[in-house]
Amino acid sequence: MTGQILGHACKRFSLFWLFVLPKAWYGLRLHRLFAFLGQMNWLWSSLWYLAIVVSCIYYGHQLWLFIPKEYLPSLPGWMGVTAARVIAAMVLSVIIFTPLGVWIGLRPKLVSFFQPIIQILAAVPANVFYPLIAFMIVAWHQDLGSWTIPMIMLGTQWYVLFNVIAGTSMIPSQMVEASKVFHLRGWLWWTKFTPSGRLPLYRHRRYFSSRRGMEYRNCR
Repeated sequence: MTGQILGHACKRFSLFWLFVLPKAWYGLRLHRLFAFLGQMNWLWSSLWYLAIVVSCIYYGHQLWLFIPKEYLPSLPGWMGVTAARVIAAMVLSVIIFTPLGVWIGLRPKLVSFFQPIIQILAAVPANVFYPLIAFMIVAWHQDLGSWTIPMIMLGTQWYVLFNVIAGTSMIPSQMVEASKVFHLRGWLWWTKFTPSGRLPLYRHRRYFSSRRGMEYRNCR
């Protein structure tokens, strides 16, 4: 019974949609109205951008009124310290986790084991670990400023490690064997061989690691 009612309702709706509604559309000459409105796209675009500019000016003025003026001279210094800490966290993450990522990426068995774990750790917000770090700081009477960079690294290191592993694992095995045949080692191996796998993902890694670093710096 319910199926028949639904079938009848769908049939009536389809008849209305296919036959009744188009007649009403053309009977009211709505097609001419929308054709005329379509020719005025420049007007709607101008109004849209004008609304955006007015909104930015209004909310920018409200933000200016909200910010305490006595803190304005200190803002450049605070912003510089924040940027320096994020850059330091990124540099330390690259220095520490690039060799580890290359070592894992050249071993397919380790890649298949560690890659899912690292993906999960990258998805877990670093804020989850902040209570534990706060407990350690209070229990051991540590300075909060000295722990800022390690806390930022919790949001950047996994992206560095993940992308280094992904880039290194893309290096063809023939190139790896050729490097062994020609005894490519040391500084030459790191500067000439491994960048072929790491550099294609470097921009992606740098963007996401810096973004996550700023997010977790703001959460502090």
